[in-house]
Parts: sequence; C-alpha cells; structure tokens
Amino acid sequence: MGKKDVISKEILKNIARDISKHILHIDIKENMEIINQEFTRVESRESDLLFQNGDEIVHIEIQNNNHKQMHLRMCRYYTDILFCMRSTKSHNIWSISAKRSAI
Repeated sequence: MGKKDVISKEILKNIARDISKHILHIDIKENMEIINQEFTRVESRESDLLFQNGDEIVHIEIQNNNHKQMHLRMCRYYTDILFCMRSTKSHNIWSISAKRSAI
C-alpha cells in the first residue's frame, strides 16, 4: 500500500462514522469498529467455457448439481474476467445446472 493510501485510510477511519451516517445514511451503532482486513487469494480456476464474440465475452459454467454458493463463484469468475479482459464492452455469464434449483 502506498504512502498516500495509508494517509487516506487513516483519515477515513477518523471520519467513517460521519461519512456512513450523513452520506451513506447508515445508522452507525456506538460499538462500531473498523475492520482491518487484507484480502489475499492464491488459486487457480479454469472456466468450463469462455469465448470472445466480437466485443462480447461469454462465460458458461456447467454444473452437475446445484451448489448453494454458485452465485458467489460466478461473481468471482466475473471479476476475474473483468480484470483480464478490460477492453471488452460487455460480459455475459451463465451457470447451467443439471438439476432444477430450489431457489
């Protein structure tokens, strides 16, 4: 993290309550605490089908069973695709399951 980021983060910590209350309209509790979390992810994930059609990226995942957290996995794929293929205009992502969803 750069020096400016550290300074900005410290300033935001000091005014988090006011920003949340007055700008974001979030009712902040007295026991609100700042969470310092570094997100680290090291993993390899291979998509079932990913192709480019002109300016459009199409991603399809095929599942044999419904996974309760498939929507989160698809969100992760989506962000990975956005980081890798920033020059494309649109992205279509589909999850296809062999069984009907209970959702």
